[in-house]
Amino acid sequence: MMLPLSTTTRGTAAATKTRKALLPDPHTPCEYEALERAKTMNQAGRTPTKHWRDAATGFSRTALGANRRPRGKGVLLLKVKAFLERSARATVSVGKAALELAADRKAGGTGLAARAEARAAAQVVDAKANVAKRTASKTMTQYDAAYFATAAAACDPPRLDLGKLDLLNPPSKEILAQECELRDLPVKRSGDNTAHPRQATELVQFLVQRLRDFHDESNNIPKLTSFGAGKKLMSWNSNSGGGGDITKNYANDLSSPPQTYIS
Repeated sequence: MMLPLSTTTRGTAAATKTRKALLPDPHTPCEYEALERAKTMNQAGRTPTKHWRDAATGFSRTALGANRRPRGKGVLLLKVKAFLERSARATVSVGKAALELAADRKAGGTGLAARAEARAAAQVVDAKANVAKRTASKTMTQYDAAYFATAAAACDPPRLDLGKLDLLNPPSKEILAQECELRDLPVKRSGDNTAHPRQATELVQFLVQRLRDFHDESNNIPKLTSFGAGKKLMSWNSNSGGGGDITKNYANDLSSPPQTYIS
């Protein structure tokens, strides 16, 4: 006997509705989630509309919604509960079984120490294989020890003579004058009542030749003045008009730069 279609449809719909009523709603939050959501909404309702820092600075920050705020304490509670559950499962028998398994693996050569030793040995083998591979390579074979020795012997880069004065490339006239005076060589200077008092009036060529004659025609002589001798030190000493032994004047001055003397 066939039932009418409308009767069958109504019976199927009623059965589906009954099953939905018996099953829990998947969108209904659990007890813990509902409690946390209620706490968050309550906190959001008590939060001031404008933070005091925003009112003081004039800048406003975008506040997160009530459903996006972190629930640190709730997450921590869940972690603690999960840890306690795992601890409850780790009984004495489980611990003994784990120790026995570790002992069996160690005896069989598959323990942690054995695996670490095997890995170290494999790394040594790989390193030696890489060395052999690089040795057998044909890349840059023309650069051997003999090549580098020959190139090093032919290389003669210029070297700086620290603490020396090159008379072929002389410094300023004032430094040359001070070098002469430190060697007790005469230097012609202007008078005290001139526009530039106590300045060296001789030509640079004469001062250079005087120093060269003093050092037996050598062009590389020791530098007796400080690193900043000359006009740099004139502005530091109000008593010196540019003449005299400025190096000695500043050797005992705490405000002067460090001095370097080459004997």
